[in-house]
Amino acid sequence: MSTTLEPLAPTDPVELDAARTAVIAVDVQRLFTDLIPFPLSPPLDNVLPAITGLLEAARHAGLPVVLARTIITPDEHSDNTRTWPPFMSDNVLPGSPGAEFDPCLHRADSDLEVVKQRYSAFHRTNLDDLLRARDIDTLIICGLTTNVCVQSTIRDSWQHDYHTITVGDCCAETDQPAGAHDMSLAFTARNFGTVTTSDRVIAALRTLHRGH
Repeated sequence: MSTTLEPLAPTDPVELDAARTAVIAVDVQRLFTDLIPFPLSPPLDNVLPAITGLLEAARHAGLPVVLARTIITPDEHSDNTRTWPPFMSDNVLPGSPGAEFDPCLHRADSDLEVVKQRYSAFHRTNLDDLLRARDIDTLIICGLTTNVCVQSTIRDSWQHDYHTITVGDCCAETDQPAGAHDMSLAFTARNFGTVTTSDRVIAALRTLHRGH
């Protein structure tokens, strides 16, 4: 007997404190945006422009933007990551095409960067230190892919006691099994904070900017 989880409706208003909120974009790098050998869902033609808009609104409102990506040298692999298919291992090497940030990020000089070797942007990185130093207590999270690196980061965000907001239309997942993206968001909404949409977050960010 199977159970279908419906994503929770993102109807609650988003309330943010500009001084204590940061945005994290997880693995928006070419490995997942134009080199992965199978499609993501929702289509990246919709997701990547949504990410661009979210990050531009965050920068405009003065929020820290953290760009996290996976780069792994051969001697940094574990027994687990050595099981990855070659297209992944080859494209997380330093200097490889897949390790490059996707141009949709429109990187700014003010952006912070975190290099990770595992799924979560918190695992064995300085991300928590960067955030605590800025007195951040709320994280807006987006990126690729929904059910793996994004949700791993979301879970660790929640377990580090951050208020966690996932922007569902700024994430994508391989659609095997069908509905994996929506299922992941449903579990996230049920257990690991708020799931909402980029238009709601951007509306809240614009309100913050007007209040300056």
